[in-house]
Amino acid sequence: MHRTLFSFLAVLSLMAGCASLEKRQIDDLVDRYPPEPLQLSIQPEYYSLRVDLVRKIMSTPPTVINGIVAPGQQVDMPYHVVGVGLGNGIVFDLKKNLYFDLGSLLEIKDKDNFSIREGTNVSYVRRGAEFKRTTHSLVNTTDSVVTFNGNKVTVKQGLLQALLRDSRRCFFHNKCDITIEPDGLLYDPHGLLGAGKTKISQDTSGAITIPGFFSDRTFKMVGENKIVLDGILEVTRHDDRIEICHRDLFGTGTPMTFIKTKDGIAFMGIEVKKTSDGVEVYRDGSLETKYELNNLESM
Repeated sequence: MHRTLFSFLAVLSLMAGCASLEKRQIDDLVDRYPPEPLQLSIQPEYYSLRVDLVRKIMSTPPTVINGIVAPGQQVDMPYHVVGVGLGNGIVFDLKKNLYFDLGSLLEIKDKDNFSIREGTNVSYVRRGAEFKRTTHSLVNTTDSVVTFNGNKVTVKQGLLQALLRDSRRCFFHNKCDITIEPDGLLYDPHGLLGAGKTKISQDTSGAITIPGFFSDRTFKMVGENKIVLDGILEVTRHDDRIEICHRDLFGTGTPMTFIKTKDGIAFMGIEVKKTSDGVEVYRDGSLETKYELNNLESM
């Protein structure tokens, strides 16, 4: 599972706000290239091609088995299919997970036909209006099916995948519809009596608003080089890096450095590199996962 090392979070309670990292702390990381401008966009992730940057943690409730109470556990928050793009492949989803969009390096966003192999047993295949993610084993399992129909996209998640499998790819609902509208996006998880239906809108200034139960959340640009989200997230572009501050419940946070490299990006021990046939993901210098891309233009 692509996860950020969370040891740095131990110092959160010792810091107030998001002071800049000292230059010496990032000098030795990698060669750095100027990042692209920050840009707000409503960004669905249909293909489940992500690398964790900061994963939100959730607590499961205690369970009772044969009269014995088993304590709850700390587990990864499932991803949401809808997020807000911040530029440079950085996405903040509706469940407050921060990730890097592998599709931005694989350059598949405008392709109707492609095949990607993750390692030896997972495939991602789009043929025209249908996309499937499949786990290949003794019994092949179709984990998700996405159907494209004009401005409407339907995402169906396999039951085992939604409940039991790799949580970095799960959604909370087995089926949802996403409708692209002129001023935003409508997300419909087909909840009881319309529960969960959400309209994410983007105004003429570029600000993106996500309705909430108690209050709305708004992403907005502050000048040309900063994006803020209601005291939760602050993203700042510099000449040679992007600094991300993801605050906790107490309003404290440690700034993290996102770097654009010659072939990809680097972040907190993670390196993502574009190769001649796909993308490789490294953690602490060791190859973790390889994605091989084959275009199916002839289909």
